[in-house]
Amino acid sequence: MYIRSTYRSPSIVLMIALGTLVSLSACKKEEAEPPAVEVPTGGGSNNTTPNTTPTFTGAAAVLAAVSTATTQEIPGFGTVSVDLNTGVGYFRDAAGANVQAGAVSCNDNALTYQNGAYAYTPGATNPTGIDFGSGVTWNVGGGNGFSAFTRNTNAISFPSAGSITSGTTVNRSAGYTITTDFVNDADSVYFLVGNVLLRRGANTGNCTFSSAELGALAAGQNLAMVAAFNYYSENIDGKEVYFIKERVLTRSVTVQ
Repeated sequence: MYIRSTYRSPSIVLMIALGTLVSLSACKKEEAEPPAVEVPTGGGSNNTTPNTTPTFTGAAAVLAAVSTATTQEIPGFGTVSVDLNTGVGYFRDAAGANVQAGAVSCNDNALTYQNGAYAYTPGATNPTGIDFGSGVTWNVGGGNGFSAFTRNTNAISFPSAGSITSGTTVNRSAGYTITTDFVNDADSVYFLVGNVLLRRGANTGNCTFSSAELGALAAGQNLAMVAAFNYYSENIDGKEVYFIKERVLTRSVTVQ
């Protein structure tokens, strides 16, 4: 049974979006290989978001439109699936420190700057987040060396991805394979169990984690995730700015 929620606290989804965002390394679009990323290990029963490490190379700014589908088992309700769209991003100065770049909005929805990053926080009047049906347009007010600019990202499409179809029990000693119905129109795909991340190429729909890769995970509740994304970069007044469209699938799992 699938239930569409009419409201969900945005904090978990925003943490997922930000965690996934910082895991993307901004390499050149024309490079054959997917972006490099430091693959973290570890995690535990209380880690419900990936503990990724940012490794953006050469990016002065990153702006990501993220569409997230979260699936979990709720006692008495069955399988609950919740969709939420948000925008996240950051700007860095020449020394690599995160800075504000004025007011930032995605499709006229204002993002909030906190702890070095921008994020859109849905509310009770907009529980499903930003409407991406007509595309994605970013407005940046400018500041701290960044010029004001407006850009639509119609040059790239949102990846599409079906549900995660693999089981909800992760046996660390046997390994675990994340499977999906499909992944389309993605430059690269990241697969995560807890905060263990593996990268795969365009439109990959499944990924196997070995027992060695899962060995540091603690037993308990965690998340399995699939993050399919497209991206491109543009030099704006001497600053390399990366634009991302990302489809994220998550589901709760039990690590044993």
